[in-house]
Amino acid sequence: NQVSEASAFTPRQFLEELASALDWSPPIAAVIEHDPNILAAQNQRVPAVTRSEKLTRGVRQIISNLFPGMENTLSQAQENNNGSKSVFRMPKFRLG
Repeated sequence: NQVSEASAFTPRQFLEELASALDWSPPIAAVIEHDPNILAAQNQRVPAVTRSEKLTRGVRQIISNLFPGMENTLSQAQENNNGSKSVFRMPKFRLG
């Protein structure tokens, strides 16, 4: 869920309520602020991360929590890529 000034729960309160109801809760990986650009992007059928910096930051936080160090690995790969469009390197092979 997105959080805004009008939200009834803070992220911490949400976590505490969940923990009290289930006797445990996963950690909060990210807090994504409400952004009307997300709904506009969805209505236009385009990826919302291309229109919302708030959503992009939240997604990056989630990725950083799930895959620590991945951000640094991607940065290094892009630096070593010498301007090529892709960070993935596929071996060259021939058929036949």
